[in-house]
Amino acid sequence: MPVLNKTWSFLSDAQGLVDSGAAANITFSWNGADGNPLGSVQFNENGNIAVAQTCQAFRPATGETWVTWGVPPGATVTNVQITGCFSKATMQAFTQSPFFRARIIDSAGVTIVSADMINFGPATATDVSWIQNGSETQVSIIVGKQASSTDVRLLLEFTMSTAGGHSTTDVLGIDEFTLAITYTGGVELEELYVDGRYGRSPFIQARNCVSI
Repeated sequence: MPVLNKTWSFLSDAQGLVDSGAAANITFSWNGADGNPLGSVQFNENGNIAVAQTCQAFRPATGETWVTWGVPPGATVTNVQITGCFSKATMQAFTQSPFFRARIIDSAGVTIVSADMINFGPATATDVSWIQNGSETQVSIIVGKQASSTDVRLLLEFTMSTAGGHSTTDVLGIDEFTLAITYTGGVELEELYVDGRYGRSPFIQARNCVSI
C-alpha cells in the first residue's frame, strides 16, 4: 500500500498548533532560537507543580483533512506511524517521569487513532544537542475516520506529575515531527507543466506524485 510522509518542521512558526490553556503551570510555544534545523516548539514547566498537569497543543480551528496532509482524494487511510522526531530536554529530578504523547483528533476533538502515536518520558538530564528518536509502532485509524475528507488535527501533549516543589524551569523541545501515512485507493495528482505554468491532473492509479 502507498505510504507518504507528512513533516512538521516548525521553521518559522508552530504550524498552527496552539496551547489549549488547560495547564496552569505548563505552556506551549514556538522557539525561533533553537531547533534542528533552527525553529522548534517547546513545552515549558515553570516549577512548583503540586498536582499532575497536562498541556495540549493543537490547531484551534478545523479545516485540514487527510488530503491537506498529502493523501489523494478518495483514498482510505488505514494506518499512521511516527518515523521521525527530534527532542531536546532540560529536566530536573522527579519522583515520576514526565511524558510526551501525540495523537490525531478530528473536528470535535475526538481521538481517531487506536493508540498514542508516540509516548516517551524525557530523561532527567540536560540535552546538549537535539536527540533523534527512532520510529514508533504503527497505529490504525478508527473506522469512520479513514475517508480522505476526514477533518484531522495533530495533537501534542506533555504531562508532568508532582515536581517535588523545585522552582527551576523544565523544557521539552520538539522538532522535525514526521508522520508516515498508509492509505489505499484514491485519485493521485500529477503535476504537469502546461501553457507556461504548473497545474495538477488526476490519474486513477496508485503511484507517487511526480513533477515533469
